[in-house]
Amino acid sequence: AYRIGSVVNAAGAWAAVVGRMAGIALPITPAKRQVAVSYPTNLLLEDMPMTIFTEDSFHFRARDGRVLLLLPVDYPTSDPFDTTFEEWWIEKVMARAKECVPKFASLAIDRANCVAGLYEMSPDRHQLLGRAPGFENFYLANGSSGHGVMHSPSLGQLLAEEILDGRTTSLDTTPLRPSRLAEGKPNPVMEFL
Repeated sequence: AYRIGSVVNAAGAWAAVVGRMAGIALPITPAKRQVAVSYPTNLLLEDMPMTIFTEDSFHFRARDGRVLLLLPVDYPTSDPFDTTFEEWWIEKVMARAKECVPKFASLAIDRANCVAGLYEMSPDRHQLLGRAPGFENFYLANGSSGHGVMHSPSLGQLLAEEILDGRTTSLDTTPLRPSRLAEGKPNPVMEFL
């Protein structure tokens, strides 16, 4: 047995599962997302930033001489944690890619390197960050809704401040408080990833 001062639930798509272990019902659900990876190409500059089309969240970026294509869609499944890559999706993402960037018509997809993974989605698509309601030492960092990798350094800093100092000092995290959904005060939904 170990004696600990604080516990942080940063379990990603499995946040609700971990929450249940502590007796907390977290409104975090997994959402499958897929990445189509091209064969090596010089269609994009390596330092080109990620580009997002906000009307449907299609986005692309360059990485290691390849183009990565992403288009969120719903995947019918009985297992919310399924990360099986869905081959039918390649046709869908390629159609959108060619529509947005006509030069992508010559892009060849390396199916062996395409992947599927899970986002952790909150109802308002914003992070739940801070002390879990009703607990003194159980903290939540859940529901990034596709922004986790981008926001993780800041989220870690803010949560460390709250745990060590009892409050955040570098940014007001009130809009991210875990109790906001139960209070009926969700943040405006901004759906783009």
